[in-house]
Amino acid sequence: MTTPVARPTLGLALGMRRHMRASAAPLSQQLMCLRMNSTKGPNKADDTSAQKKLDELADFLESQPQEKTRPMRAPRAKLDQSQPESFRGPTKVFQNGYYYDPQTLNPDNMRSQPRRKALPLLGPSKREAMKTDPFHILAINPSKPSLADDSYKNGAILSNFVSEMGKILPRNVTGLTRKSQRYVGKAIRRARAMGILPVLSRGQGRGGAGWR
Repeated sequence: MTTPVARPTLGLALGMRRHMRASAAPLSQQLMCLRMNSTKGPNKADDTSAQKKLDELADFLESQPQEKTRPMRAPRAKLDQSQPESFRGPTKVFQNGYYYDPQTLNPDNMRSQPRRKALPLLGPSKREAMKTDPFHILAINPSKPSLADDSYKNGAILSNFVSEMGKILPRNVTGLTRKSQRYVGKAIRRARAMGILPVLSRGQGRGGAGWR
């Protein structure tokens, strides 16, 4: 009595053919593939590039004005100082009992203060924000914790996007893109839950642990 022999199926035949082709490949090509697969993990070059991005972000934020009421971006409509309507009248308040320099009574000095430009109601457009957004330019995501990028727990960086009362600054002040604004808001709320940033104030992140 003879036992039936199982015939190889089409899938098995194709698998054997692929295995024969892979074994027939030259040794240099196999070593190259192995090297590419072994270098997919994190290395020192990635850490160095991430640290460089954080340094560039810190330098950009340090160059911004200290007043948080002023926008971090230039207004769309520039103020024309040649027009007389753009200047205020006498805004100097003289109080009784104080001594003043006679030069301060000059009308030119009293009218030299330009009218303050109101903040825009909406944030910048996508094209304008992509040119000035440091998170978009440096490809940094502060809302995603990772070993290479620790900006999610850097209170010195996140405190630049919080007002003195602890409110997250809107897009018309920060000038970020919509995606970066969501990332920064998520990172600030996570930092508050972790105890890195206070809830009702800006905190001392700017002069505390430093930038790096």
